[in-house]
Amino acid sequence: MENVTVVSPRDLVNQAQTAYEAEEFQQAARLFLDAAEAYKTSGDDILAAEAMNNQSVALLKAGDAKGALAAAEGTDQIFASVGDQRRQAMALGNVASALDDLKERERALDLYRQSAALFEKINEPDLRALVMQRISSIQMQQGKRIEAMATMQDGLAQKKNLSLADRILKGLLRTIGKMAGKS
Repeated sequence: MENVTVVSPRDLVNQAQTAYEAEEFQQAARLFLDAAEAYKTSGDDILAAEAMNNQSVALLKAGDAKGALAAAEGTDQIFASVGDQRRQAMALGNVASALDDLKERERALDLYRQSAALFEKINEPDLRALVMQRISSIQMQQGKRIEAMATMQDGLAQKKNLSLADRILKGLLRTIGKMAGKS
């Protein structure tokens, strides 16, 4: 009789996180997928959706935006169904990131805005600020510079702990705003 080692979904997630930290993103994505399938088999759709979101992030890092989109799409609804707004907002942001990489900017903006609204609703200003930076970046690419500056200022205004770079950016945006007001 053969000795078969059963790997738990949690062990697969740990292995995936180790691979991700080692920047082995394809390996991490495969392990997150294996974990998601194991969680689904055990009937835990929430942890399966979380593993799919982690797979999405790993695939984006590996340069596979289409795969990242496929992995994360629909997971926001799973989190919404159980009232987990934090993970729902993160899932929306993951789908938006994949769409952004695929140059589907309008769809990405819509999902980023939904994500930012949820983060604001549940009082997660630092996560909201990250999403607002992504929105601002798309607005800049679209040539909407004034909107982009306002979006960035909005995101930074609610952030609890500003890094040195954030404080410098906030000061620059304030200065540019004052200069624009004088012209």
